[in-house]
Amino acid sequence: MKRMGTMILVLGLLLSAQSALADWGAARRLTWTADASDTPAVAVGTTGSVHVAWSDYTPGNPEIYYKNSPYGGTTWGANKRLTWTAGSSQTPAMGTGPGNAVHVAWSDDTPGNPEIYYRTSGDGGTVWNAVQRLTSTPGKSYSPALAISSGTTLYVVWEDDTPGNYELHYRRSGNRGSTWAAVQRLTWTSGDSVSPTAAVDSSGSAHVAWSDYSTGNPDLYYRSRPAGSATWNALQRLTWTLEDSAAPAMAVDTAGNIHIVWSDFTPGNYEVYYKRGT
Repeated sequence: MKRMGTMILVLGLLLSAQSALADWGAARRLTWTADASDTPAVAVGTTGSVHVAWSDYTPGNPEIYYKNSPYGGTTWGANKRLTWTAGSSQTPAMGTGPGNAVHVAWSDDTPGNPEIYYRTSGDGGTVWNAVQRLTSTPGKSYSPALAISSGTTLYVVWEDDTPGNYELHYRRSGNRGSTWAAVQRLTWTSGDSVSPTAAVDSSGSAHVAWSDYSTGNPDLYYRSRPAGSATWNALQRLTWTLEDSAAPAMAVDTAGNIHIVWSDFTPGNYEVYYKRGT
């Protein structure tokens, strides 16, 4: 009887696990295009709407496209093209804010070298405001990250090689992207600072993490800007590894805890690691 009870318990655990796995729906295809659609970004609105932006090569050069689902991913609207440029519009970053606002930033090399651009919709993606150019530098500006507070503040962070190596820069808007403060430099390092990720917590504090090559192989670093402050806290190093720590992603929970994941080659192949900050 004891063995039978154990078998029933194991069977119950297996059925419970299968039930949890069944919570995932089937994969859904969102694009049918004549050329590549890649580098998607996703954001969820306060009402449960889902917003997706990506780079699409169908026009001949990559342009930014967008679509949304007002019903939590159940049904989707038509594709909307957000850019019409002579160059390449790539690597979109996306976020949502109060009042059904949707924000998208990306890199575009139409001026000759890549610059950062931005566009917003105040009504959940139906009507979009004019494109805004956020950078005008002699170097290359890549890989934007976008973070939005629960109020009106936005941060766009990117890598720029104007100083001679890639350093992180950012711009801040205190009015939902209508106007932007001047560009500010965030890092001064001997190696490249690349692949930023950003978040704003519920108190309004900003957080940025990235990969830095100053030690030879990339390690992760972090800086924060407290709510109400005009200055950033000192840089913090998060990893000391013998191989690459790359491609970080970050989120902040409602208690203000910082969650960072990244890809690390130290085991001999890339594996995903996690770190929590309080």
